[in-house]
Amino acid sequence: MRPSVRSLQLSTKLHFVLAILSALLIGEGCGGSNSPVPGGSGGGPSGPPNISGNWEFTTNAAPNNPIYIGGALTSAGATVTATFQVWDLNPAPSSGCVIEDGVGDVFTGSINDQNSISLSANLATVGSVTATFSLSGSLSSDGQSMTGVFMLSVGSCGIETSGMLTGAIVPSISGSWSGSVTWPDGSSDTASGNITQSEKPNSDGSYNITGNFTFGGGCVASATILNSEIWGAIAELTLVGNDGSQISVGSATLPGGTVQTPLANSMSLPFSITQSTSCTGRGQISLNRT
Repeated sequence: MRPSVRSLQLSTKLHFVLAILSALLIGEGCGGSNSPVPGGSGGGPSGPPNISGNWEFTTNAAPNNPIYIGGALTSAGATVTATFQVWDLNPAPSSGCVIEDGVGDVFTGSINDQNSISLSANLATVGSVTATFSLSGSLSSDGQSMTGVFMLSVGSCGIETSGMLTGAIVPSISGSWSGSVTWPDGSSDTASGNITQSEKPNSDGSYNITGNFTFGGGCVASATILNSEIWGAIAELTLVGNDGSQISVGSATLPGGTVQTPLANSMSLPFSITQSTSCTGRGQISLNRT
């Protein structure tokens, strides 16, 4: 399901955010995490670093409502290309200046051996609006995060927005997970399973998610992850239970929602169950990487 304009619709799917902070990534470089991190080799005499992977960026464009950018970035030498989904870029919708959210905008740019990077794109818009988005900054020594500035220009509307920007590679969520679940009826149960995130991105910058989970015998005995994707740290995750139920997992919404920050190795997330004859409603699942 591809969102269209301005907002994420919560119906049978609830979007969740797995935001990975730069400090966490730095800790991983010191051996503090066993979660896999794609890309990221430092620059220097051998040339620019390889920073290919699933990236997320946030800005200070508006209090409690930042511009969010996420998706696949590929670097080859000094050349950088990316397909990012850009959220909450509607500076003046009442005037017809509407920028389309989450459609996979193509960015191009460059990186040098001093770890400086710049990217820009013409954003998808509604109607005849023209808009460009650019970002530039400095990468960390390991190529896993960056700080810099951004500029959004909506030329035909005379609107320009700029500010600070931070970004980081989002570690893959592939692996084995186990923990506990509280079902809608309040009963407790065990949960364990495997998640696989695709190594190659889709054409819109997202990565496919597949997997399966088993439970200890409560409302649902087992569930399979279907038709699910992650771009940056925003994911769209749906599990189908052995009884035909649909389980939608999430922790926060964008735009406008408070970005949750579960760790790379543990997360506690709310969920909802629909299309079940015996167990519907909301619950909570807590998982640790094993």
